[in-house]
Amino acid sequence: MGHMKRGNGKLIVWGLVLLVFLALGGWVLLRLGNDTGIEDFRHEATLPQGEAGSGIDAIAHQLVDRWLRYFTASPAGWAARLRDYRIDRVDVTRAEDRFIVSVTFQVKPTRWSFDNWLAGSGGTVEDGWIRGKFTRFALTETEGEGYRLRQVGPGPS
Repeated sequence: MGHMKRGNGKLIVWGLVLLVFLALGGWVLLRLGNDTGIEDFRHEATLPQGEAGSGIDAIAHQLVDRWLRYFTASPAGWAARLRDYRIDRVDVTRAEDRFIVSVTFQVKPTRWSFDNWLAGSGGTVEDGWIRGKFTRFALTETEGEGYRLRQVGPGPS
């Protein structure tokens, strides 16, 4: 009778070990499977008033650089990560209470983020770089605080 209790104890321990592995495996699948990069692409770049360059063109360039640099750092998920980027052109136009920033740039995505960066405005692929990417941002200024850049997409805003 005592032998049967010890066997049940082993069964419970192995059951708990299996449960832990299943939970861990589920978490990994959710983390990897649902990380589409969508939240990362909603990232907004900010620039405090004291760090802003002179003139709206310089400010827009600084903000675009900060927006792209975010994707090279650890906060960005694997589905949006970049190895490198280059800004080719930044154009700024006034639209009511904000500025529209049109940007042409190049990105060198990681293996896991390549398809996400190729989507949208696409571009041409050469040596791991996606060239000719285009997107638009809304640039707003908050009095006394600084500037905020929010992506609005490749089409007209």
